[in-house]
Amino acid sequence: MLRAFRFLFAAMVSITSPTFAQDQAQGSQGFLIFSGAYSEQYKETLGVEFVARNLFSKGIDVNLAAQRNSLGHQWNIDVRRNRDLTTQSFGAPSLVFMGLRGSEYAWDDALYQTSKYGAYFGIGLETGQNSSLRATWDLYEFELSNVSASASPIIAAEAGRQFASGLTFQYNFDTRNRRSEPTSGSFAFLRAELYGLGGDADWVGISAGVDHHRSLGPQTVLSFSISGGVAQGRSGYTLNVGERAFLGNPGLRGFEFGGIGPIDSNGTTSTSLGGNKYVLGSIELEHKMVDLRRSSLSAFGFVDAGSVWDLDVTTGGFIDPIDDSFFLNQAAGLGVKWNTQQGSFSIYYAKAMRARATDVTKEIGFSFHVGF
Repeated sequence: MLRAFRFLFAAMVSITSPTFAQDQAQGSQGFLIFSGAYSEQYKETLGVEFVARNLFSKGIDVNLAAQRNSLGHQWNIDVRRNRDLTTQSFGAPSLVFMGLRGSEYAWDDALYQTSKYGAYFGIGLETGQNSSLRATWDLYEFELSNVSASASPIIAAEAGRQFASGLTFQYNFDTRNRRSEPTSGSFAFLRAELYGLGGDADWVGISAGVDHHRSLGPQTVLSFSISGGVAQGRSGYTLNVGERAFLGNPGLRGFEFGGIGPIDSNGTTSTSLGGNKYVLGSIELEHKMVDLRRSSLSAFGFVDAGSVWDLDVTTGGFIDPIDDSFFLNQAAGLGVKWNTQQGSFSIYYAKAMRARATDVTKEIGFSFHVGF
């Protein structure tokens, strides 16, 4: 469950590319991640994420992510074609791009299904050695279907299709030494969204985040990150489940994705509703314990915290009114990571330190990461 804020997180994946000149000079790059997790409610969950930049040196970027367990699946894909412009066009290195996006969310326990398909067009400018600005026109169709009778009436009232069109502006600043598992440098973004340029949706949103990595010695890296966002309907428009924020693993370790924030329950089943606002933070310390010729073994510890809150509609559900107040969920954990020249494998245990009774926790997670 990520939705329009889900797309904020998807954007955080897609915006991690270096500057345009670096992309062209370095050729095709990317990574492949296989992941898994275990929780009492959802049992085993397997996932895959594939990110490629300048694929086949043809200016093609691909983002693909999918998860599946015994209760269903979710996936999203983004394929973009970039075309460089001359420096004289805008006085700086620039490009135009166009792409297609698609996503589907179909979990039995969620009591409903969503899908989203669309296209986008945009232009990017390199505003400095480590910074860039992008403007994108996005249009898509969103559908909420197969709503169970046990789902929250608030969700049932949002069923159907809608068409949306809007503009997104995003500024990126990146000084990391590498895109995948950096050991030094920072990445920051500022994103503004305006929907209502045709179609059914009419809302604005803003989000920002900082991700910093610092070496504390040849064997130790300290990392911390913080991000947040808010969306607001205009002219009486209320955000639907496809436009609200959801949090959880992997961004908030120790909790199932969509396992925190406002919920509605009929006493037997619970429906996660998401929220118009979110905040997410993490601090992690990684120390290399064994350094071999072609591989190394590291241990890491982390503390994650996050919250999802604020709904346009809090009445009319099984619970009336819905509690959409701010509550900062917190979790801490330990893990080990095996690094090789081809990639890495990590496994961790996370314990929720602050949670509501309705939150869904996830204690064990692992991932297999291959870079290229």
